[in-house]
Amino acid sequence: MERLVRVFCFVFFLTVALFSNVTASKLPEDNLNRYELPGRTDSIMSSFSWITGQQQLPEGMALAIPKGFRLLSQQDSYTLLTELWHNDVHPGLIGVMLPEHVSPMDAAVWGVTIYYESTGYQSERELLGINYDKLLRERRLERYRKLSKSEDYAVVAQSGVEWAGRPYYDSEKHVLYWPWLYKNDVADRGILNYEVRFMTHKGQVCFNIFGDGRQLSQIFAQVPVLVNSVKYNPRMAKGAFNLQANRVAAFMPASSQFDFTHLIEVLMNCWLFVVVFGMLVLFVYGMQYLHRDRKPVKHLSRHLIRIDESLN
Repeated sequence: MERLVRVFCFVFFLTVALFSNVTASKLPEDNLNRYELPGRTDSIMSSFSWITGQQQLPEGMALAIPKGFRLLSQQDSYTLLTELWHNDVHPGLIGVMLPEHVSPMDAAVWGVTIYYESTGYQSERELLGINYDKLLRERRLERYRKLSKSEDYAVVAQSGVEWAGRPYYDSEKHVLYWPWLYKNDVADRGILNYEVRFMTHKGQVCFNIFGDGRQLSQIFAQVPVLVNSVKYNPRMAKGAFNLQANRVAAFMPASSQFDFTHLIEVLMNCWLFVVVFGMLVLFVYGMQYLHRDRKPVKHLSRHLIRIDESLN
């Protein structure tokens, strides 16, 4: 009897525990991660370290942070984007640059997200021949598919993507200008995502200038200042975009100049060609080595038949 009571108690407590877990799993999440605690935002912002002056960029480029702007480090920028703004983070994130008088949590905040894309080399002909109508259609389709997964049909139907200005490529500065404007409905002023892309031989350094659609004139006035703040590597500025360098880069995108400084890098990117070429050289020298002592065979046809004259 005592054993039966123990078994009953064990089954009872086990049932209660399982029921409690199932009930808890069905309750809506109500943890502190869903809400901003009082003072938490201020605490995060007070930990930010702002940079002024110079900032190194990929491929030997440099950013002279314009007067009136400040740059967050990569780690602080990641915290800002994820913890405060709840945005996705580009894998090539470099930093977020904001005007000095603008707080990250202001309603009218605008700034620049800087990141790098290792897209490889693009020739001047390709950049000058971009079909911007096709590019706009592709971006609209991309946004449509993204919204279709999380929004209802009415929101998707009224949303859209437009050009906030003329997109073009500046062949002198080697910069692409893509002023995207995203709208949630027809009457919406939209959200600006102005992509300024500095072309290099290995990819692109991208300035994504973001802001409210009502700030277009203010932001557009700052675009030349931001573009002029980026300096190319002096070696690249002289040779990276000339005709000869383009021909080389078309076959070896990872190298901008074929000189002794980049010889090892070029060989590493063309290892298959080097291996095949080396095998051909070894084959030729091997054949020469095998035939170096071989003498020509004398003509022996007259010695093949011997006539015994004593039989006559």
